[in-house]
Amino acid sequence: MPAEELIVVETREAFLVAYASDPDDWIASFKKSATFPARVWAERMVMLYSRPTPAQPMDTSVPAPLSPR
Repeated sequence: MPAEELIVVETREAFLVAYASDPDDWIASFKKSATFPARVWAERMVMLYSRPTPAQPMDTSVPAPLSPR
């Protein structure tokens, strides 16, 4: 089942990440600020969520520790 599409919704005070089917049902809020790139964070969250997942599972094995020289 494909993941539900996310969108960025701009309000006067923040950029919200919400479900496209119900923009009032937001899942993240990034408050606008002169020192914080709220729009960029919201857009990147949507982009990362929307990326296709790899066909192969990720290798989660822990590599052997390096031996001291």
